[in-house]
Amino acid sequence: MKYFKGFIAGMILPAVISPFVISFFILQNELIAVQKLPFIFFGPILWGLWNVLFLTTKKKVPIQDRNVKIGVYGAVYGLLTVLINALYFEFTSIIPSFSDSFIIWAVIFYPIVLFFAWKYIVNALNMILEIY
Repeated sequence: MKYFKGFIAGMILPAVISPFVISFFILQNELIAVQKLPFIFFGPILWGLWNVLFLTTKKKVPIQDRNVKIGVYGAVYGLLTVLINALYFEFTSIIPSFSDSFIIWAVIFYPIVLFFAWKYIVNALNMILEIY
């Protein structure tokens, strides 16, 4: 039951945010981005699985502070997903309003944003659902 709660806690934030992201792309007449970028749809599921991965491997990571540890997991997830989206799916060619220099900004700032999102929000959801 602990891992199911962890899965739910991990996917709450992106499940709330993703409809707004999809609506933004639709309003910008970039429906092709919604169709060709699978991380918009699978993001909540992957966040939930990543939180379960955190719960199963947190004792093996040498960082002592749990808040920093979950933040680092979030930053690594952010770096992996932005690199996959940038290099494999080439999201700047799918979304014409994004310039190629946007990849550099995304690689720098997305992991930082996810560090704080995981450190404060996902960690709080894990505590609220009594996973720790």
